[in-house]
Amino acid sequence: LLRALGDSRSPLYFLILSSLLNIVLDILFVAGFHTGVGGAALATIISQAVSAVLILVVLIRTDEEYKVTLRDIRVYPRQMAAVIRVGLPSGIQNAIVGFSNVIVQSSINIFGEIAVAGCSAYIKIDGFVILPVMSMSMTLTTFVGQNIGALNYDRMKKGMKTGLAMGVGITLALTVLLQFLGGFLLQIFT
Repeated sequence: LLRALGDSRSPLYFLILSSLLNIVLDILFVAGFHTGVGGAALATIISQAVSAVLILVVLIRTDEEYKVTLRDIRVYPRQMAAVIRVGLPSGIQNAIVGFSNVIVQSSINIFGEIAVAGCSAYIKIDGFVILPVMSMSMTLTTFVGQNIGALNYDRMKKGMKTGLAMGVGITLALTVLLQFLGGFLLQIFT
């Protein structure tokens, strides 16, 4: 919401704080209290909750038209149906990707430590490679939403074409880069 309204700094600061808090709590819970994976999960939940509360505080304290008033929060069936209609396909897509990753990872685990390490290195590299395109996608989503709201369809179409061209260009450039530097990048993790 804040990014859509043009405030990209607050979410960035909250994300940085949340990430740092997650690291500190991971060390505290896992190394200090010896809680293992459960402690790491708890650290993530706590750090994400802190981030959510900070954003909620910003939305409650603002005097802008998007101010959140806790006592006015309720379910509006028509708006909820519209949100579900738009968000459900993306949610299903993410669930399928996550589920398929679990299946792939469990299949890789059968082959032992070296295969797991190779897959882990690949996942880290893939995360960095996909980040620019994901960022473009999120930015374009905000851009399109703002222009639909402003009934500026020509600007929206031009932005979509430009964003698509940039996404394809970035993907092609990174593909070529990985083709030549893939072995070097994997060596970073070995």
